[in-house]
Amino acid sequence: MAAELPTLGKMMASGLHAWMAQMLSSLAALLRVRSGVDDWLRRRASMATPGKVLLKNIPLLVITTAFLFLPPPSSSQVGANLSLPFARRSLITQGYQDPQHRAIDYRAAIGTPVVAARSGSVTRADNVCPCDDCCHNPTDPGYNSGYGNLVEIDHGNGYITRYAHLSPNGFAVRQGQAVHRGQRIANADNTGHSQGSHLHFELLHDGIPVNPYDGAWVSGSPIPMGYRDQEGTVHGPFALDYSSIQNKWLELEGEPGSPLGDDYSPWYTAYERLQKFERGYINFVSGSGTNYYAYAKTFLPGIRIGYNGWNSTIIVRNNSNANPASVNITFYHQDGSVADSRTHTSVPAQGIWAFDTAVLPADPTNPIADFLGSAVIAASENVAVAVVERAPQQVAAYAGLLPSGQGDPNWETLGTDLYLPHVYRHDAWGYTSQLTIFNPGPASTSVYITYRDPDGSPRHATGAIPINPLASHVTSPPANLGNAFYGSARVWSNSQPVAVIADALHHNGNADFNYTALNGAITLYLPYLMKQYYGWNSCFTIRNLSENASNTTVVTYYWSGGSRTTSYSVAPNGLLTLCQQNDSQLPNGTLSARVRSQSGIPIAVAVNQSHNGNGWHMSYSSFSQPSKQVILPYLLKNGTDGGRVWRSGFQVQNVGDQATVPTVTYYDSAGQVVLVTTLGSVAAKRSVGVYLPSVNGLPEGFVGSAVVTADQPLVAVVNATCSNCVGDAVYTYNGTNR
Repeated sequence: MAAELPTLGKMMASGLHAWMAQMLSSLAALLRVRSGVDDWLRRRASMATPGKVLLKNIPLLVITTAFLFLPPPSSSQVGANLSLPFARRSLITQGYQDPQHRAIDYRAAIGTPVVAARSGSVTRADNVCPCDDCCHNPTDPGYNSGYGNLVEIDHGNGYITRYAHLSPNGFAVRQGQAVHRGQRIANADNTGHSQGSHLHFELLHDGIPVNPYDGAWVSGSPIPMGYRDQEGTVHGPFALDYSSIQNKWLELEGEPGSPLGDDYSPWYTAYERLQKFERGYINFVSGSGTNYYAYAKTFLPGIRIGYNGWNSTIIVRNNSNANPASVNITFYHQDGSVADSRTHTSVPAQGIWAFDTAVLPADPTNPIADFLGSAVIAASENVAVAVVERAPQQVAAYAGLLPSGQGDPNWETLGTDLYLPHVYRHDAWGYTSQLTIFNPGPASTSVYITYRDPDGSPRHATGAIPINPLASHVTSPPANLGNAFYGSARVWSNSQPVAVIADALHHNGNADFNYTALNGAITLYLPYLMKQYYGWNSCFTIRNLSENASNTTVVTYYWSGGSRTTSYSVAPNGLLTLCQQNDSQLPNGTLSARVRSQSGIPIAVAVNQSHNGNGWHMSYSSFSQPSKQVILPYLLKNGTDGGRVWRSGFQVQNVGDQATVPTVTYYDSAGQVVLVTTLGSVAAKRSVGVYLPSVNGLPEGFVGSAVVTADQPLVAVVNATCSNCVGDAVYTYNGTNR
């Protein structure tokens, strides 16, 4: 709990609030109109501007009845329009209490990312306490009136939010900087007047602390909301109404027995129970208000349902060791309207939910066809997500994308400035790129696309492309680039972070491969490269993200031992494509690589892999942030997906400085451990491969997941081939670092 900044105005306001709260409380006690009215009246009193709101245009004798029967404040009355200051749900350890604690405390371990609750301008960025878990005494220089390290954001219209007790490490903003909703601003800690690591969150209106939970959130009051389960069965009142779903802070199941009653006002309920929602849950506690827990989201920019023969399988893995997960998938048309919503209320711990969208076109209540759009996954536990898109002779896959604030910043594949190292328009091999740009944010944005030649010369720049909240824009390189275009694309947004995926479609319709856009980094890892390996070869493309030339070093590691170092100069905004089969100094076989910009200039790298004899192609994005645990959410050993039999493999790169022995734990779809094995010693920077049909002890027909752990940081990719398919029957996707 942080002390308030002592000002004369606040002291006067506090006294006036206390007097009015006491008066209203006494009146309510006499009338006994309804349970819980005292809390509600105190909230109204705490929101009053001194000397104005309570008495303005209302005779004194009317106050006792007018306030007792007014509805709760709506978001339009309060106007703060907040979202939660964490990307993941966090327990409220101390609620808003006037006057002793006019803030909300969220439990948060040291280092937990804290995000802006709304867009605005940073008015204070007080990184004054130099260490974790310190500056607890008022005499300490970093005590800062009890706040410790503090960020304050002005949102306009008199609204300010404060984030206190922050860590000195990971400060991501400065005074005067503009920030967007959900942007990571700092990390939680235990600095200032604090007895444990947490976030102290304040909302002020015209300089006066107010209760954020009194209608200040994105949707204001909750609405009754049902859900469709994974089989499409409706539970509770349910409607696919865009205006009823978009930007709702609370979405109640509304099933029989709901404690809310007819007015759906949570602070009036006398019940103590947990109510679940599609995208979060709320705990109603008699006499002490409401605690809301938001589910974390994963974004899928490209989803196809009955689209020119395409459908998608969405795999959601529950990474919890003990708790089942409630998972919701909401599908959005390109205009941002809701196409459908499905919810699995109990995905087992370490289990998976594989939802095949092929069932949606035949849904008798809400058939979906010719759908090319996006999806958002909300889950009560940490999840890893993969998408497999398939057509009769094509297949592609990618990993779900995280928003700002979840995990290490380099895991975040959303952004306001993203790069696609290779795009095509009727190139020499017959491919044309299709870009899907998804705006998962709560506000509209405009995006711009710049196409460049390999030497960095600009070829075409679009004007502003407006994209509404939860809407997407699908485009291809324009005709004025001509045929045989091969180059890069930059996609940037003027406000909301966006998610971007690029598909490469062959003109004869028998091949497709995709990858997700990159933020860029100084050092990037490529766990799987090939040179003349059973007919497979790979190429990777380096995109320089700056206006200056980049001196880039590539170290290629041979799985069989040895390495080769080469250096290159990449032109400003230019490309460098390296194909392993064209390098006579590299041995045939399997390889891995580290690509580093020696100039300190960020770069982006994407990998293409091809078996030209079979017409097979796949692609993946480079890795910038490894971890000691990698989750592989979807693996098959002659298992069936979409009526086809698939054989998975995966490649793990040890990017640490020491050798390591990775451990692989395989789980079936129900979350049960099937097999635990080790991969032997893997030298620093080298990779090891696993082909599931060759894994002894793993049952035939296996469909499940795996977790790879080690004492050195790792990255990994998953690939799969189809044994009974024609055309382009292979895919790959990035493993999930956690």
